[in-house]
Amino acid sequence: MSSETNKSGELPTPDTVMDLLWPGYQLALVKAGFELQVWAKVAAGHRTAPEISAPEGWDVTGTRMLLDAFCAMGLLDKDEAGYRLNSMAQTYLLPGKPTYIGDIFLFDLGWEQRGNLAEAIRSGRRPVINGYTTAQKAAFWAGYLAGRRVAPDRGMEDLDKLWQALGIKARDGLRILDVACGSGIKSLVLARQHPGVRVTLQDWPEVLEVAEEVAAKLALADQVTALPGDLQAVHYGHEQFDVIWFGNITHYYNPKDVVGLLRKACKALVPSGTVVVNAPIADDGRRERKVPMLSAIEMFVCSVEGDVYSGAEYQRFLEQAGFVDVVEISESLIKATKPH
Repeated sequence: MSSETNKSGELPTPDTVMDLLWPGYQLALVKAGFELQVWAKVAAGHRTAPEISAPEGWDVTGTRMLLDAFCAMGLLDKDEAGYRLNSMAQTYLLPGKPTYIGDIFLFDLGWEQRGNLAEAIRSGRRPVINGYTTAQKAAFWAGYLAGRRVAPDRGMEDLDKLWQALGIKARDGLRILDVACGSGIKSLVLARQHPGVRVTLQDWPEVLEVAEEVAAKLALADQVTALPGDLQAVHYGHEQFDVIWFGNITHYYNPKDVVGLLRKACKALVPSGTVVVNAPIADDGRRERKVPMLSAIEMFVCSVEGDVYSGAEYQRFLEQAGFVDVVEISESLIKATKPH
């Protein structure tokens, strides 16, 4: 039987491949909208395609088609007077708002134009985008958290279940260090369960501004301390924490640096303390887990030596750093214990 036929003997259809084109097509439309700043123009009172296109001499038909497409996608509304902003556009699509995502969107979509992935793979010259873990990208990551700023308490029940799966309970005096915390929501949800939980949020200053805003909105500001700076350079302390959480960051680094971060964590934990690594974790054969397999090429694009590591590799890293009792909880969570 030909390898091009399925079990019924029929040739496979191209649907799976063709379906990949549709989201890419929509992303191209949104990219054009940000570049043209159409939402800002509507906000300024330009309600029709001729009004929006005329000042800069755009093609009026193309303008109308693009705006209508945004209406179909839920990114604009339209009434008898013309186009108008809906809540989605007002929140996320207007330049100057703290929740504006245009800069992030254009950066994420622009990397392939600035550096060709195929050529990077041919040559081995990486990353395609520089500096994802540097201070220069702090504003990028802060902007990435726009959704959490708007709705800080969304998904709390799922996050509660995450801590249940880890077997970690909120209690008086529990001290957590959240490394590369982002919005800090995963450690803050545990703090919300008990007023005696104390959380140290570590990230770049611009990101910590968002995390502290989220903490304030959740009425948890009194339970939070900030530790700004480079996660590799800042001092975590000595036997200060009961739990250290690494939030979606270890896969940006090479194995030696991952072990180095974990060693810092081991020193900063009390005896019997727990380290948690939250990152995409590949299966050992890299055949079954789709999200880690897709995430790995992102590391080639945006990190110098990062990779998506397998559970077995993380176990080796953790044991080299001095941890014991390594347990893989899911394809994105692994924990270990500092010896007593």
